[in-house]
Amino acid sequence: MAFITFEGFEATGKTTQIKMLAEYLKSKGRDVVLTKNHTGGRIAKVLVEVLKENMPLVDALLFCADRAEGVEKTIKPALKEGKDILCDRYYHSTLVMQSAEGLDFQWLLELNKFFPKPDLTIIIDVS
Repeated sequence: MAFITFEGFEATGKTTQIKMLAEYLKSKGRDVVLTKNHTGGRIAKVLVEVLKENMPLVDALLFCADRAEGVEKTIKPALKEGKDILCDRYYHSTLVMQSAEGLDFQWLLELNKFFPKPDLTIIIDVS
């Protein structure tokens, strides 16, 4: 079982790499769960609308609420079942993006400390 997150800007190939790794792990007989932040769930729908207004504090809180929903509904059950989890973005994105928008980095760390820690985070950095 492995919990692997992928980080990087838009259009850097995260989704492609996640799909390739998922296919490889499945070919080895592993049970794989794909997830992402934002999750596309109920809170994410509100988040998408609010992001248009550029309110960093509200964005950070909604990202965390959406992440909490995803952790409870997808990540924790998959971890309990011993499945591999591949996640397209996770709390690292909130740390980077919302601190770049002026929020206190230590506060963001505190806000996100309750989420399961990934075994590995792959950062895709391309020009």
